[in-house]
Amino acid sequence: MKFIKKNSFVIAFLALTLVHMMLMISVRLYPFLDIPNHLAAATIFRFYGLADNFFSEYYTAKIMIRPNIFHFIFCGLNLMPTVEFANRVYYCLYVLMMPISIFMIIRKIHGNIWFAIFSFIFIYNFNVSYGFVGFTMGLPVFFFFVYMLMKYREARSHINGIIIMIMLCILFFIHILPAVLAVAIFFIVCLYDNKGAILKLFFDIIILIPMVALMLWWILNDVSQSNQSTIDYILKYYRTEYLDTLSLRGAILFLDNFALFEGLWGNITGAVFFLVSVLPLMYFILFRTRYFTHIVSQKPNDIIFFIAIASLLLYIILPQDIPEKIHLFYHRFSAIFILSTIILGSRLVKSTMSGMVGMSICFAAILHFLLWAGYFYDFKKATSDFVPDIFPVGLNKKRLAGLIYDYKFRGRPIFIHFPDYNIVWNRGITSTFLIDSGFGSFGSTQRRADFMNLPVYQPWVGKHNNYDGRYRNMDYILVRGRFSNDAKQYMQGFELIRETRNWSIYSNLEN
Repeated sequence: MKFIKKNSFVIAFLALTLVHMMLMISVRLYPFLDIPNHLAAATIFRFYGLADNFFSEYYTAKIMIRPNIFHFIFCGLNLMPTVEFANRVYYCLYVLMMPISIFMIIRKIHGNIWFAIFSFIFIYNFNVSYGFVGFTMGLPVFFFFVYMLMKYREARSHINGIIIMIMLCILFFIHILPAVLAVAIFFIVCLYDNKGAILKLFFDIIILIPMVALMLWWILNDVSQSNQSTIDYILKYYRTEYLDTLSLRGAILFLDNFALFEGLWGNITGAVFFLVSVLPLMYFILFRTRYFTHIVSQKPNDIIFFIAIASLLLYIILPQDIPEKIHLFYHRFSAIFILSTIILGSRLVKSTMSGMVGMSICFAAILHFLLWAGYFYDFKKATSDFVPDIFPVGLNKKRLAGLIYDYKFRGRPIFIHFPDYNIVWNRGITSTFLIDSGFGSFGSTQRRADFMNLPVYQPWVGKHNNYDGRYRNMDYILVRGRFSNDAKQYMQGFELIRETRNWSIYSNLEN
């Protein structure tokens, strides 16, 4: 009993890490929106040019010096048995690294270590639930970078500088957004520490050279052709749209756990977890302002304060989308802001208050796990009839498209990219969103076929009921839900050949 009491934090931390990893291992299909796209991209890359598929006739797949390709390479290289197995390892690593990165920083600033348990409440944050695989892994790597930045401030040694240099380059390939934020934080900290010492600042900035070189290479060789349209869009956005979107930024209250339930209950659940996590910090800001100011002005706490302010400003200021480059832009920074407030809160709440604080945090973390375990379990039941056998034998020689009318799970459009599992499971040719999108890892997998042989995918037919018959020459059509009356006119010449509870396959009789 005495051993358990003495090591209660370690036991709780390890137990939560273990159950979340087991959850990642136990799920056959992840309920994360963009996962099928990323798995398909990695599959095309892994098997590109082999005799058992026709990928090279319809797609291009190549590795370029560009950001956001880490998951693409991690899952696409022949290092693990399957792409899905590699993806499972990827998420297990994320679940392991995320709380450890927060714990290491809290220990570094001598904060209340129980606050590291709060990080479990945001494991399935907005980026994870939307399947943004790059930003997902970018979160723990970013906070490991912050830990190394704290060590670098203590001892500006060559080893610490080289480690930071390497970490920034790794972040570039994982995801450009946390990488740019890391560069900005590093520069601000060095500028703050070297007031008037130009030579010292110069030697610090040398660390950024490899990262800046990678960014310049990418900009000049990959995105330069569309820079002007992007600039025009951003200028127009801030001139005509930005003020109208300000009220939407209040979604930060529930954004990182709202996916648990549909509608109002999801928003309430997300808001409760958000408020529980930030209340300690808010108490000190509102009622013990002088103490708060004293703590955040000290090294290395000031770094976390810089990150919290920077991520909040990015959340408030950035546009929602940059067409053909970044979707759901500003939303991604809410997780960094919340995790930063948790770290600051740990420094403000004394370790001597660990008893009741620890019990409360553990209760919240356990409740959070049970809710997400229920979410995963329900999704497992909802997808029990979506298995590799649903696709006809020999489909890798044929072309498939999808009409996803019943596209929601608990109010979110989880099923819109499920036709991509034909690529993952059968190495089949599929009309997919990823080949016509230029951002992220999708930029490494593009279209080769013309639009007649492989029409542009319509992911939102269930929402807009706008199917225009573009798949009439495809060999097969995968359908979830019921056709609308408008769509039935385009299905002449197709025959139902397979049907499950939620899914059906139609074959083109003329092909």
